[in-house]
Formats: sequence, C-alpha cells, structure tokens
Amino acid sequence: MITCSVHHETGNATAAALHWLLGRLRPDVLFLEHSLTDFSAFLDGSCGTLESVAVVNCRNRNAVELVPVDLHLETAELKSMGDEMFDRIEEASPRYCQLELANRQHTARFCIPQ
Repeated sequence: MITCSVHHETGNATAAALHWLLGRLRPDVLFLEHSLTDFSAFLDGSCGTLESVAVVNCRNRNAVELVPVDLHLETAELKSMGDEMFDRIEEASPRYCQLELANRQHTARFCIPQ
C-alpha cells in the first residue's frame, strides 16, 4: 500500500490525521520526499513540514526504516524541470489546457487586487 501526504495542513489533511493513519498502518518503511542532504533537519522536525512532524511521532512509537527519495536541487534547476514537465503535459493533453484556462479565469474573477 502506498500512502501520500501533503506538505501543509489543509482541509482534512492534518498532522493529527496523518499521525492516526501511520499509527493504524504501522508501516515498516517510509519513503520520504526529502533529500539526503537535508535529512537531519527532517528527522529532528526543524524543517517544519507536516510529514516531518508525523515521521518524528511515528519513529517515537514504532521501529520504521526511513528512505529519502528526493534529490537536492537548486531552485532554478527545479523550476526549469517543472516548466519542462508542464510544457510536455500541455502538448499531450488538450483537457489539461482547458482546465488550466478555467483556473486562470476563476482566479482572475475572484482575485482581490491589493
């Protein structure tokens, strides 16, 4: 079973819900969307993400293997890769383009100028 989480609390995706889920599933391994370079900040909870807090809590209750699976990328490199990915999605999916246009229209309509 694969379970994914979000980076910040939103709606029903809360730290408490993730703690409950991990306690119920009692996984043997957690694959972490975090690079090995910043792993110590993740493990001590100082990076402040929802996942980090939940993992610290889970490790206090269960023996679990942690496997970081992200690469450390510079912001410019990451942005370039993201832009390339979305360009490829746009080329392959007319439906994505429709949804993107609708999103921009809704955002423009409901955005309050500052």
